[in-house]
Amino acid sequence: MENILHLAERSKELILDKSVIYSYSLNTFVKYWLDHRIDNLKFLTIRMRWFAEASIFNGIESRITETTEVVNYRSYTGELYRLSPGKRLRRGDGVIASLCYNPRTDTLNFGVVAVE
Repeated sequence: MENILHLAERSKELILDKSVIYSYSLNTFVKYWLDHRIDNLKFLTIRMRWFAEASIFNGIESRITETTEVVNYRSYTGELYRLSPGKRLRRGDGVIASLCYNPRTDTLNFGVVAVE
């Protein structure tokens, strides 16, 4: 996970097609984002080895809401990634990210969608 966090600090978009990341490791990633430690990162898609929503959001449940509205992220290459239905995560500065997990592909998408 440390390598991914290092990449996230220096990247705008990260696409990890093959990973050995587990849900509990993404809890650290989300907390880094909440603490403004990876502000430049706008999008992450990662193929998960194992997904458990409760592990990702452990300790930050009060910042999570459900979303059903259609939310997409267009990468700099023009590819469209789905960010809904899923969860929304709000930082203290009003920045909102959406997270969407696709169980058919074992892929989690994380994208910054709004600043309020």
